[in-house]
Amino acid sequence: MAEISVEVRAVEPQHVATVTRKASGFGPENIGPVIGPIFPAVGAAVEQAGLSPTDYGPAVALYAPDESGDGTGALVTAGFVIPDAVSEVPGVEVSTLPVLEQAAVTVHRGEMATIGESWDALVQWIQANGYELAGVCREVYWTPGFRPQSEWVTDLVQPVRPVASA
Repeated sequence: MAEISVEVRAVEPQHVATVTRKASGFGPENIGPVIGPIFPAVGAAVEQAGLSPTDYGPAVALYAPDESGDGTGALVTAGFVIPDAVSEVPGVEVSTLPVLEQAAVTVHRGEMATIGESWDALVQWIQANGYELAGVCREVYWTPGFRPQSEWVTDLVQPVRPVASA
């Protein structure tokens, strides 16, 4: 297992403007082509609603299994954290992601092409440390998308719970 630093902690709710699209599966090869166009579209909608780029962010994404069809797909929800006072943005969904009482959080640095390795290491850490997956994972992108991916800093957030003892 790759050495990673993981913190198990609560994650505060996030008020977001997002769009959800279907991907054919998980992994950067399936997610990348779907998520790439979402951020500029949501950013444009948020700005048309009167927010400047300094008024919103960071970018966020959630990945859930797509229960329709053959069950191998993923639902990709992506957008930006926005001020709580914003209740409507035409063309996108405005909602509040709930608090996560307990999540395993680590940081991925660099290219999105290798983010799967960081996720694999996080899941291995979770299983090796007496936890199990307990909900939809999130990514929080702290580096503006116009920066080279080699500079990106992304939080990987996986809700967890202790494994029930038998």
